[in-house]
Amino acid sequence: MASGINNAASWLAGHFVVALVGAVTAMVFASGLGVSQAGAPVGALSESAPGGEREVVAMAFASAYSAGMTVCALLATLRVLIAWGWLALRVE
Repeated sequence: MASGINNAASWLAGHFVVALVGAVTAMVFASGLGVSQAGAPVGALSESAPGGEREVVAMAFASAYSAGMTVCALLATLRVLIAWGWLALRVE
């Protein structure tokens, strides 16, 4: 029974993290493109020079990737701190 609960909790946590990282990445990418939440362009692509769209998209992608990896690193650090605290309590 405990194994089933552990598996369910791990499955749920994994899906939550995928959704969280995806949401952060999508918001940063849309912000880098200058797109509002409604999906209407604010003007970043239309005001750029001809052929400049590729650079705008590349910069938005780099920013989104960086934000997603930062979220992953913060979550990994949080996991280590929680495990370290839990082990410290068990040793005492």
